[in-house]
Amino acid sequence: MNAHLLRLLYQALTRMGLNPSLSPTDVPDTWLVELMEGEHPLAPGRALDLGCGGGRNTRYLARRGWDATGIDLVGGAIKTARSQGAGNAAKARFVQGDVT
Repeated sequence: MNAHLLRLLYQALTRMGLNPSLSPTDVPDTWLVELMEGEHPLAPGRALDLGCGGGRNTRYLARRGWDATGIDLVGGAIKTARSQGAGNAAKARFVQGDVT
C-alpha cells in the first residue's frame, strides 16, 4: 500500500476514534512482556518504539528502567501517550514524527 495513503488512513481512523493502538488500556504487548520478564530477561537499556500509538509499550519499558522513546506520526497519539505517564512511566519521552 502507498505510504501516503496508509498515513491518511491511520490519521482518519485516529480522528474517528477507531485506532486500536490508542485504546485507554496500559497493557503492553504480550511478546514484550515475555521478553522482559521471561526466562532470560533483558537488562535495561535504550529503546525506540516506532509507531508507538498511545505509548503503552514505551511506558512499560520506562517503568522497568529503560531509557524509552516513542515516536508516532499522529499528534493525537502523542498527546494520549504523554497524558498517560505517571511515576516511572513519566520518564518515557514521546516525539511526533514520520518514521518512514
